[in-house]
Amino acid sequence: IRNYHEQTGITVILVSHSMEDIARYANRVLVMSKAKVAMYDTVEKVFARAPELLELGLSVPQVTQVFLMLKAMGMEIDTDVYTVPYAVKTVLKAWNAKHPDKAVPLPQNHKTVQEGGG
Repeated sequence: IRNYHEQTGITVILVSHSMEDIARYANRVLVMSKAKVAMYDTVEKVFARAPELLELGLSVPQVTQVFLMLKAMGMEIDTDVYTVPYAVKTVLKAWNAKHPDKAVPLPQNHKTVQEGGG
């Protein structure tokens, strides 16, 4: 889907209940609830509102659920994470901040839109 969009420049409308697919392929997200628009924004901003999505009966990507649980357990970590590559960077940043003597280099090989957070 992403390759098709990038090669043709044609807008693709993806209708899905799979939040992993939305996180992977979308740039913008329209969330409907009771036949009305509940949210319309970038993927980053919509998934940053994970508690509201959950209240609407929607899920969030599994990696986001993990980060919400870590935060609930008292870990000081960002929760606006919705892809594994961005999760890796987020965990490494938290590790490096807490253990500068054992710092691990951050991966640099992912496009921003595919990173999934911010």
